[in-house]
This record gives sequence, structure tokens and C-alpha cells, in this order.
Amino acid sequence: MQFKPVPEPPTDRTLLATVCRTLPATASDVDDCCQHLIDETPLETRRRGSLFCARSRSRTDSDTPDDLEQDELERADGSLTANEVAAAIQSERQQSGDWRRRSNRDEKAQRERVERLLEWAVLLGLAEKPGDGYRAAPARG
Repeated sequence: MQFKPVPEPPTDRTLLATVCRTLPATASDVDDCCQHLIDETPLETRRRGSLFCARSRSRTDSDTPDDLEQDELERADGSLTANEVAAAIQSERQQSGDWRRRSNRDEKAQRERVERLLEWAVLLGLAEKPGDGYRAAPARG
């Protein structure tokens, strides 16, 4: 199994809102989703457009691992670095036997992916980044 690619998060929500409004509801709505994003948003490359298209599609997949990162933050007493979150996820997967399906990912790639997901969580208000670590954002009431 391959994980969906995780693009670097935008520096602010404006680009994210623009991309979300521009993404077609289904892939068949436009001939070329990547080119559509390049034409209609500040995204400048097919690679960046492709990453946003793949990421948006993965949010509907039932097997996306993103909740694991959020779960690790919520269980922590304080903030955790991306390395600590990646190690906790790896440990959890090894205990569950899930690590065999995902053993083709090296530790550096896993940590980088987790760090991008954590940065997305910060952008979306699901996590905070005090200093060098991350922690779950307080629940909004």
C-alpha cells in the first residue's frame, strides 16, 4: 500500500481556501485537474497541483492514516516533536501488526511526512506549535 502524497502546507489559509473552491467535485468534471488548478489558483507547477488533487481525494479514502497523528497529540501530556510522533505511530503499528504493510517507508520519509501532516494540522487549527513541538489544539466549544 502506498500513502497519498502530502504537499507542503501553504503559508496561510487563503491559498487553501482558493484551492478548495477550485477543485472539481469529481475528477471527470474537468479534463485535467492539475492544469485546472494551475490556471485558476496561484499554484505554479503540475507537481504541486497533483499533490493537492491527490491529497483532496485521499480525504475520502477510508484508509488514510492522518487520524493517527492527531491521536498521538491528544494522548500526549505536553508537546511532541515530529520525530516523537513518528516513533509513536511506528510503535503503534508494530504492536497492531500493521507495520508489515508499510515497511517500505524509511524512517526519514516517515518523519518528513508526519511533519507535513502536523503542519497541516496547525494550519487547520487542529494542533498548535509551541516551540519545536506540536500539541493538540484545545477543543473549541
